[in-house]
Amino acid sequence: MQGGELTTQPPVASVRSRPLPEAETETVRAIYLCTDFEPVFAMVHLPRRSRARSAGVVICPTFGWDDLCTFRARREWATRLASAGHAVVRFDLQGTGDSPGTAFEPDRLGAWTAAVAAAATWLRQDGGCARVTGLGIGFGGMLAWRAVALGQPVDDLILWATPTQGRRMLREARTAAALGIDNDIKDEQALAAVPADAGGLLDEAGQLTSQETLDSLSHVDLTKLPLPGASGRRVLVFERARHDADRAVAEFFKGAGAAVTIADGEGYEPMMRYVQQSQIPVEAIERSLAWLAEPTTGSSTRGAAVSAQSTALGLEHLDIEWGGVAIRERPLTLEVDGHTLRGIITEPVGVPSAGICALFFSGGSDRRIGPNRLWVDASRRWAAAGLHAVRIDPAGVGDSEGDDRTWDQLPSHYAPDHVDNTIKLLDAVQDRGLPSRFILTGFCSGAYRSLHVAMRDERVAGVFAIGLPFFYWTPWVRLRDWWVQDGNAADLDARWKQVVMRGLQRILPSITRARRVGLWLLSRRTSRKERALHLLSERGTQLELLFKLGSHEWAELAADSQLDRLAALPGVELRVVPGRDMRFRPLALQAFVDRSLDAGLARIMAARGH
Repeated sequence: MQGGELTTQPPVASVRSRPLPEAETETVRAIYLCTDFEPVFAMVHLPRRSRARSAGVVICPTFGWDDLCTFRARREWATRLASAGHAVVRFDLQGTGDSPGTAFEPDRLGAWTAAVAAAATWLRQDGGCARVTGLGIGFGGMLAWRAVALGQPVDDLILWATPTQGRRMLREARTAAALGIDNDIKDEQALAAVPADAGGLLDEAGQLTSQETLDSLSHVDLTKLPLPGASGRRVLVFERARHDADRAVAEFFKGAGAAVTIADGEGYEPMMRYVQQSQIPVEAIERSLAWLAEPTTGSSTRGAAVSAQSTALGLEHLDIEWGGVAIRERPLTLEVDGHTLRGIITEPVGVPSAGICALFFSGGSDRRIGPNRLWVDASRRWAAAGLHAVRIDPAGVGDSEGDDRTWDQLPSHYAPDHVDNTIKLLDAVQDRGLPSRFILTGFCSGAYRSLHVAMRDERVAGVFAIGLPFFYWTPWVRLRDWWVQDGNAADLDARWKQVVMRGLQRILPSITRARRVGLWLLSRRTSRKERALHLLSERGTQLELLFKLGSHEWAELAADSQLDRLAALPGVELRVVPGRDMRFRPLALQAFVDRSLDAGLARIMAARGH
């Protein structure tokens, strides 16, 4: 194609998710890429040598909630690209995911653009790629485009729903956060724990962006930046229906002299659902592969400039100072029940080991960083206290191998197989030479899994069950929590289900009272959940159980007069999180959870004589 040419690919008939062909990648590994700012955590997908092509792809992360929703799609995109012969790098921005840094470091926009450049340079130097394409959804597209405009070693672009102005993107993020986050907090101590300088934007994912970064982003207008070497560049734009902004992006690049292809972006909305409902944009992935396979007429625009840069781009581990204490993070790969599980281990360097290994589990299809990145900060704090901390994805989630569709239905999150596999995970961790006394910390279904593993495995010294939905999965719980929780039918529920739900909601209080009385008449002995907590208490396992405000389980414990009995057990703490936000996104709730985790850890350390 000649510079300035615009072509359109034919529309697609369906956007339904379907399995992609099995990947034929030779290597998937984690590294840390060096930049002029902090390093970034990256996953590298290298193809088999027999299939390797000269074009590599940098998949740029997007912003906040969009980053959470599209993680599954970006991982599958990388896998499919590598299967087709393209070397791929995907990474976490500094201050997000598994990368180091915080929201309050200076010049985040510069750091994030430098991360794109580092990934592209690695592909050229270590991946053997003569040409590099930057692929971005939303804000990720903005970063790739900005890197090109600033002369970084990216040749071509694949853009989907990319805003041209930072101001517009931030306005949409603020609106979504205002509608989605419940900031009604009922705990003065939690409110007081929010730092006075924590101003900025708290987005739908619970990710904070500092005011300095907001100011930088608000001044970004990509259409005002020049496009060096435009005639030698190719751009694929996925255009959504009724979105003039996508057409404007295509017209900008065409006007600048680049070869532009427009493709159907109909799969965007299904992809942007919450992570376990997010659908992989199969047709878009296939289109990008076909586009990358087309011959290019121009030479790489950055080949000469890259050769002068340092080749020491990748690190095998990351050294961090946390609270004045040296700690180290490194990628961890374990084989468990036939699957390769991937995660991060954070270990003490500047203090003696406490002989305890902490494992962190997210809920459902959420990856290992935890809600609002809570697990990342907690693992680094605890490593500075002498613990070995592992945050790892189960099979089919995050970066771990396995079929992610097994997590699509909520009941599957509480299947007994997950408990069995978590015990095997403890075995694999212990086989690596890590301490054999464990602390398990989990959110939602991860909390459920942590508690049930502790019931079966005496190596567990403590459990932090954050947002524990219930003690046991039963048909009653499914009726109570999934069909009538909060009195709202889900948008995707069938019409018949919505009608039945509304009827059940009217009579549920009466059903609950009748069930409670019936259970009391049939058996006056302690309940199954009481017996389980008695067992753990007698074993010396420390328990910190945090229930969501409005939790049906907490209400039943209170109504059955079990709370006082359970709270009297040695080593057992039961509390309600003082806010209704289901993902603990307000900063006050994040501070509350952090304080609860550290207080529970202090109890465990004291019990062990530390």
